[in-house]
Parts: sequence; structure tokens; C-alpha cells
Amino acid sequence: MTEPHRTPAPHSAEPSRYRTQSADTSEWADRLLFDHLRTLSPRESMRLCMEACRTMDELLIAGLRRDHPNADDDEIEFRLAVTKYGADVLEQCTGRRLPGT
Repeated sequence: MTEPHRTPAPHSAEPSRYRTQSADTSEWADRLLFDHLRTLSPRESMRLCMEACRTMDELLIAGLRRDHPNADDDEIEFRLAVTKYGADVLEQCTGRRLPGT
């Protein structure tokens, strides 16, 4: 794995063909992350993925509670599912639709 204190390589005359995963991430940081991810076991990778999904849900729920302060837990859960999977999918699966949509 690449050491975290390592500095990026100097720019060469020829531009890199590497495309980072996010526009706000440098090539060096992106490669450092993937170097680390390659060292993880499948179990560790799955744990990180599940943790990221839980964190995403928590952030979405916080935003939904802020935007819909009078909504009960059932509505928040439904709005979370609509945000993640889309209103059409939820309507097909549950027969429910958010008011006004």
C-alpha cells in the first residue's frame, strides 16, 4: 500500500489518462484509496460498504426529518425508500404514492 505521507509525483509532459472517481479528488488520492481497498479482505470490504450505506441512510433521514418535521416514522421511512428507489418503483411494489406526486 502507498504510504499516506507520500507526495504526488511531479506532472509529466503527457497528461494522465486516469480518470478519478470524483471530480474533487486528485489522482494521487484516488490511487491511494484504491491501493488500500485492494488490501482488504472480502469481509472487510463488505463491512465498509454496509457502513457507508447505513451512514447514507442516516444522512438522508436527517434531511427528510428537517424537510418534513411533522412526518411520522412510517412516512419518513417511505420517503427514504422513494428517495433511494424512485416513486414509480415504490408505487409498483406497495401501491402507495407520496401526496402531490
